[in-house]
Amino acid sequence: MLMSKPRLCSLLDLPTELLVEIISYHPYPFTFLSPLLRQEHGAQERHDRRQVLRSLSQTCVVLRTIFLPLLWERFEASQASLQEIHTNEAVASLLFPYIKSVHISMKTWGLEDMEAVFLFVQFIRALPNLVGLQIYQASYECVPVLSYAFADIMLPNITALCVPDWLDGIFPAFPNLTTLACPCIYTHSTALAPAKQFFPRLEAITGLRLSRNLIEAVLQDFPNLRAITVTSTIPLQPKKAQSHSDPMHERCTADPDDLALLSSFKNLSELSLIHDETVMAEAVVLPLDVLLQRGADVLRASKNPGRKVLRVWSFDMYRGYEVEPRVIPVRAL
Repeated sequence: MLMSKPRLCSLLDLPTELLVEIISYHPYPFTFLSPLLRQEHGAQERHDRRQVLRSLSQTCVVLRTIFLPLLWERFEASQASLQEIHTNEAVASLLFPYIKSVHISMKTWGLEDMEAVFLFVQFIRALPNLVGLQIYQASYECVPVLSYAFADIMLPNITALCVPDWLDGIFPAFPNLTTLACPCIYTHSTALAPAKQFFPRLEAITGLRLSRNLIEAVLQDFPNLRAITVTSTIPLQPKKAQSHSDPMHERCTADPDDLALLSSFKNLSELSLIHDETVMAEAVVLPLDVLLQRGADVLRASKNPGRKVLRVWSFDMYRGYEVEPRVIPVRAL
């Protein structure tokens, strides 16, 4: 009797849940709670992930249905891509529902790009499922143009915003914002007062440059924060400013004990910190084990009954940031 050859399995034989689990090993490289807010952070990982998703979505109809939404959930916009979408309504109607976050750099944009700014605003207003917006950089010349373009519009679906702190002029357009991320937030940052005015639901802040004055100001305005990301390293010894005549002298001032002040946020459940692992930094920053312990102590002081997580991103002067952090459930420490 002839034996039939065993049937070879293909990707189509795998459950959808397993396929999605497989692609999770090429993680979505941006989170609004990550300190990695520059355009170059995670660029290679984003490229690799898109290549995998593009290949899978072009394999067959079934896999296209699964992976095309994942391919387009994060959209890197540019003047060229905005113009292309503007002239191709068929593509827009197909892809717009998939886009959940938009990321764009306006570093070189100026007054002559006013038309492109309004085209960008028109684009994000047309995205029905957009929840996150990131403007990596914006030239100072472009700031009044952006503020004017965002005036008198509302984007209630957007709950997470990542912008330079001097783009506070666009804040009124986001009435339901819960997460605000800025590369650097100091006590004198122009973003703080408008954030208090326009973001009553704010529960997460990324970008704090640790100082006593800043923590006290944020605690007064946003006492119920659920998540905080600190984007400055924690020194081993206090650093004192050379001169207090500069109103921004706190940029040069840091104290390792300031980290403990975060214990005053009684609803905190997520804390993200940075550890400098450059060899030359060993003598001037808190050792990793001490940083982990102090971060855990902050979360233990919180009265939030939910799961508490400490994340620590490693930084090296020569290698840059690690894209993925150490993730430590506080109960394990």
